Amino acid sequence: MGQLIYETPFSKFHHHPEKHGIEFTWLPSTTEMTEEEYQTNCVKAAIQVRSLGEPNALLDSIDLDFIIAPHMQEWSINELVPYYISAGVKRMALIIPTNFMTNISVEQTVDDIHEENIANLYIIRYFDNIEQAWEWFKSESN
Repeated sequence: MGQLIYETPFSKFHHHPEKHGIEFTWLPSTTEMTEEEYQTNCVKAAIQVRSLGEPNALLDSIDLDFIIAPHMQEWSINELVPYYISAGVKRMALIIPTNFMTNISVEQTVDDIHEENIANLYIIRYFDNIEQAWEWFKSESN
């Protein structure tokens, strides 16, 4: 599972030095999360990503139950993506949320990243499970 760096009521952050990656996991409690708490959790993770400097970032959204509103999607693109790029992230794996509406909001955010031509600075891929994501990271590093 890697080394637990921190846990909040809404998320967990693990470091996997042997895999050159980080794992940010949204928890089912996100159903009660506010926009401010969403931002706080995202910023906290981004600070850790920069601190650790790993090229692989796994975002486990399978239990995310928070719809990312369009203005929050814009905030994510303008505030978080540049932070990840400057931190040295080369690959980001997204585990697809099971909640249909949440899934759509996550996909819209990634689509907007592609439209902004930011995605050419790091690769973003969707996966159904964590094991597939770690295998992708492993195959890309060889």
